[in-house]
Amino acid sequence: MRSKLASQPFVQSMVWQLRVRCVQHDKGCGWQGQLGTEMRELKAHDAACQFKEATCLACNVKCRVKDMPDHHRSCPHRQFGIAHG
Repeated sequence: MRSKLASQPFVQSMVWQLRVRCVQHDKGCGWQGQLGTEMRELKAHDAACQFKEATCLACNVKCRVKDMPDHHRSCPHRQFGIAHG
């Protein structure tokens, strides 16, 4: 498919101009960018998105990365001195 797309510059240009959203958009992330010019930014954002799911290493509760500090303050395993990640 990539070779077909490369052989059609008009279509390729249209594809690269598409606006894309973070895959966590439905969970509240508002990041958006243009596919062709912001691919590196998309990859960097995806790695650091605060709306991705994270798991507490002490109790295995799952929540968004951005909510993990609040969870750590109330984690039931905190009192036992178990490290959180």
